[in-house]
Amino acid sequence: DSLPVADFSYSQACLGQATYFTDQSTGADTSLTSWAWNFGDASTTTSQNPSHTYGSSGTYSTTLIVTNANGCIDTTSKSVVVDSLPVAEFTYDTVCLHGLTHFYDLSQNHGSANNSWLYYLGDATTSTSQNPTHTYASPTAFTASLVVTNVNGCSDSVAHVVKVDSLPQPDFSSSRVCFNDTTHFTDLSSGSGVTISSYYWDFGDASSSTSQNPSHLYQSPGIFNVSLIIRSEEHTSELQS
Repeated sequence: DSLPVADFSYSQACLGQATYFTDQSTGADTSLTSWAWNFGDASTTTSQNPSHTYGSSGTYSTTLIVTNANGCIDTTSKSVVVDSLPVAEFTYDTVCLHGLTHFYDLSQNHGSANNSWLYYLGDATTSTSQNPTHTYASPTAFTASLVVTNVNGCSDSVAHVVKVDSLPQPDFSSSRVCFNDTTHFTDLSSGSGVTISSYYWDFGDASSSTSQNPSHLYQSPGIFNVSLIIRSEEHTSELQS
C-alpha cells in the first residue's frame, strides 16, 4: 500500500495566544483515520485541526503523524517560532475642548520590533501614527485605545478614559469709568464645571492685575480695550471689551 503524505500549516504563533494548526495531509487513495500531534512542549492531541497556546516564546519542533485506513503512516515536523507579545501603552497630555491633544506611544517590544500602531480615539476617529494628535469636538469622556502589532503579527492592546474638559467662559462688568476716579472691575466668569485658578487683566494702558476683582485708576481720558484672561488648570480663555 502507498503511504499517506503528512503535511500541515499553522497561523502566526504568539506567546499566550492560540495558534491554529490545519491538517493538509493526503491519504494515498484511502481516507485518513488518525492524527497524532506533538507540539514540541510536551503537549499532544489527536484532533485533526487543533489549536494550541504556547506558554513560552522560542522555537518548537511540532510533529504530525497521520495514519490511513490501511494502517500506513507518515510523519512530518516543522519549526514553529513563538514570538513574544509587545506590551501596548500610551499617555496623553491635557485634553481641552477644541484644543490639540497629543498622544504618546509608550509600548514595549518584547520580541520582534513593533511595526504598526492603531489608535481608536473614542469618537469614531482612528489613527495609524505612532504619536498622533487629535482635537475633540465635545466635552465628555472618551475611551481611547491603542493596538500595537509587531512585524510577526503579534499584538497587544490597552485602553484609557480620556476626559475632555470644557473651556472656562470669561466675562466681567465694570463701574462707571471716570478720569482720575477709581474703576472697579467685577469678574463674572464661569469655570464650566471646573475651578478657575488664575486671572490676568490687561487694562489697555500698559497696566495689569492678577486679582479676581481688581480696581484701576486711569491717568488720562480716552478709550481703552480691557481684556480678561482666565485659566482653569490647563484651560485658558480670553475676553476683550
